[in-house]
Amino acid sequence: FIIRIKEVGFLDLFSKKTKATIINAGEGKYRHPSQALLDLYTIWEEWEYNFEKLKNLKVTIVGDIKNSRVARSLFQIFNKFEIKTYVYGPSTYLLENFEVYNVKPLNSLKEVISISDIVILLRIQLERQNAKKYFPSLNTYYKLYGFNLEKIKNINPNLKIMHPGPFNDKVEIESSLAYSKNSLIFKQVKNGVFVRAAILEKFLI
Repeated sequence: FIIRIKEVGFLDLFSKKTKATIINAGEGKYRHPSQALLDLYTIWEEWEYNFEKLKNLKVTIVGDIKNSRVARSLFQIFNKFEIKTYVYGPSTYLLENFEVYNVKPLNSLKEVISISDIVILLRIQLERQNAKKYFPSLNTYYKLYGFNLEKIKNINPNLKIMHPGPFNDKVEIESSLAYSKNSLIFKQVKNGVFVRAAILEKFLI
């Protein structure tokens, strides 16, 4: 079974009731392992397929951490590979128990850009929530937390940008940055096919 479900804990329960293979395609706010795997693969590819080079790599996840199953899965997999993980976003979007995940919050966009090797942007899920509950406006969010070429070029011109997609233009990221040499977004899209095919081959064939 390939299952995506809103309820947390169902897959663990279901796995105890069946002998069939279960592939988690997304579980509530808490797990999205295939996205985490393809993101790790994309980073590994960019760093010359060398796991040693991933140790102490600095990755900052920016945006809606609280509601993101991608973020939680990334915390887990990055810890396994000794990748230093940071978070940044509106306080209303951040978790309270960071120490559980071994991640550190940063205090400004400038700090994020300065110290990070990679920034992973998370989509603001406008269709699922009232954005004004979390921040004053989309323009304000873009100004404080969004990324474009202008913001990074004088601080860290080699910064790599990722996004699980689809992105909101001029909210999380400006399209010119998404299509630039700094972006790994379309490598993520390509690798998503390969990684998920590998998962199917491993467990279903």
